[in-house]
Amino acid sequence: MLSTAELRLLKGGRGLSNNYRTHLSVRISKKLSRIIALLTDPKFAPYLD
Repeated sequence: MLSTAELRLLKGGRGLSNNYRTHLSVRISKKLSRIIALLTDPKFAPYLD
């Protein structure tokens, strides 16, 4: 689940500093990496059918 600030970043919201944009981008990337790792884990394959 994305935070309100992360959603604002994705929607192109104004008023976010460059540092905060970078911080939020890293957080989103880490979340996506964890999701991809979970989906590609063979232990969870039966739940994806």
